[in-house]
Amino acid sequence: MNYELSRLKSEAYNASVVVAMFALSFLVVAQLITPLQAKVLPVEYASIFFLPHGVRILAVVFYGPSSGFLYLILASIFVDLTIGGGLPTTSETLAGTIIGAGCVPLAMYLLRFGFGDEVISLQHVDGRTWRALVLLVIISSLLNSILQTVVVHASEITVIDVYLGLKFVLGDILGGLVMLVVTQVLLKRLS
Repeated sequence: MNYELSRLKSEAYNASVVVAMFALSFLVVAQLITPLQAKVLPVEYASIFFLPHGVRILAVVFYGPSSGFLYLILASIFVDLTIGGGLPTTSETLAGTIIGAGCVPLAMYLLRFGFGDEVISLQHVDGRTWRALVLLVIISSLLNSILQTVVVHASEITVIDVYLGLKFVLGDILGGLVMLVVTQVLLKRLS
């Protein structure tokens, strides 16, 4: 009983960290990056510098694909409720939420075949770890881009698919890489 209560507290803490980081990164995108982007580039519907994708990467690396997915679903719902104006109400927005939360865990499972579990973690960080994490960013960005573009195409939004896909990929890769660099700097300072 005591172990289960301790585990439940740990899970709640981990989930709250992911939710807070996801919401904070989403706010930075919404309040800072998107207005700057609108002045420089005529980009609609996708941020070309999407920091929450970096939080997705870190959540899956720190907590594993299963827990990371669950925490990211909770984070997406929290952001939808507080910043986005409400829960996903259409099948397209719900699918987009699930795809966003699931793209990194899926990419992690795919990469484990080539790198193994121990390389794609922060337990023993070396050059190979960072290469694996960059691949995780790229593969998850591609998965998210392809699947989100399919969802948008299935909805009533009219956007040119190639450009939308490129925006998703670029935004996710840049956001993921920025978060990895920030993590690397923090890890060096803490050690």
